[in-house]
Amino acid sequence: MLQNKICPYCLQPLTRINRSREHLIPKIAYTNSKGLESDFFACKDCNNRKKGYLDSLIGWYSKTLSNKKGLQKEAFEKALEANDHTRNRAIRTIQSGKRYGHNTIQLTYDITGDEIIRYGEMLAKGAFFLHHKSPLLTRKSIINIDFAAGETLEFFQKKYHNTNGTYPFEDLKKNSLAHYKEDDGPILWIKDDSYMFAFYNRVVFMIEVTKNTRWNRDKAKASKTRILKKFNV
Repeated sequence: MLQNKICPYCLQPLTRINRSREHLIPKIAYTNSKGLESDFFACKDCNNRKKGYLDSLIGWYSKTLSNKKGLQKEAFEKALEANDHTRNRAIRTIQSGKRYGHNTIQLTYDITGDEIIRYGEMLAKGAFFLHHKSPLLTRKSIINIDFAAGETLEFFQKKYHNTNGTYPFEDLKKNSLAHYKEDDGPILWIKDDSYMFAFYNRVVFMIEVTKNTRWNRDKAKASKTRILKKFNV
């Protein structure tokens, strides 16, 4: 665990009073979080904002999209028993269900593009800090976020398998640049200033940190627009 004295998210100086331990990939994203070490310190405000809201949202979302046996059902059940925002989201998502044919129900998930972008930015700052041991300065850099989930990833995985005879995320885990703590759990891949977070092979953040140039700003803006258009319905 890094013994940092500055919050990677907001750059606030840290003290023993205002700091808390942070897991960049949240415990809720794992099926077994026992023994997981923290990655670094963050200020309590940022940690609470991420842990109490965005972590639980993305953790729940990725698990309910998973093909892992029983994990979808368990994630919905836990959300319905919770007293936080995930309960209401789970209810609205279930109520959105539309039946197609005999065995298919399509759900519209209660998650917004703004939330995805906000979470992607926090993941970028945390991953950059882990990689460089220094905080990301947004006045000098641009965060470009791409996001894929559900059917889009399923189509990609089938195409990859038909072409290569293997599965993309299984191959990714064999890469020396990939980091993971349980076989079916989240994967973090880092190369230079490119980062990929894969949650249960069904939710993926692809993040690039680049220089603050007009071309990179336009590229990042276009990526955000795509996310907002798809999820802010």
